[in-house]
Amino acid sequence: MSLSRADAGPAPDPLSMPPLEPSSPPAACPVCDALLAPRDVPGSPFVAELKTGQLLFDLHPLQEGHLRFVAKSHVADLLQLPDDERLALWGDLDLVVRAVRVAFQPQRLNLTCSPDGLATGHLSWDLVPRYADGEDEALPFWQLPGADEALSEESLAEQRRRLLRGFLSVAPVRRETPPVKRGRGR
Repeated sequence: MSLSRADAGPAPDPLSMPPLEPSSPPAACPVCDALLAPRDVPGSPFVAELKTGQLLFDLHPLQEGHLRFVAKSHVADLLQLPDDERLALWGDLDLVVRAVRVAFQPQRLNLTCSPDGLATGHLSWDLVPRYADGEDEALPFWQLPGADEALSEESLAEQRRRLLRGFLSVAPVRRETPPVKRGRGR
């Protein structure tokens, strides 16, 4: 039996569908708590604060450069964000993807909405660089063996340096220029 589009009935009009409402953070959201954790402690996975979220290293990475982007807003679904914030989030993710490409030079990059949002009600994304140097190349990222041990502080620091250099190459720091004083009396 085959089905056609006509069998499914008319498509819903996306403009007439009600928007998904953001959920309120529960009294104890581990993701919200992680966003507030100290950043300058040894072994912290924190990499960068962006407009719509924080970028963290996965401490048990599937590949070198495995990152987690965690939305600042407590929502479980991308469509619960207001339009302007959702578009800004895509811009932040684009910046991260470009920085990862410069820093780690993967053959490709898996970007996926993390299933943790289902358990915690908090939207996050996994960014998993993929390299062409092994049998695991053809596996979906969730079937990669993963790290048996957490990243060492040295490895974390080195990957952080590489990634921050990647950010600087794709989004140069904007510096405010002091106003030019005109006239005499310098």
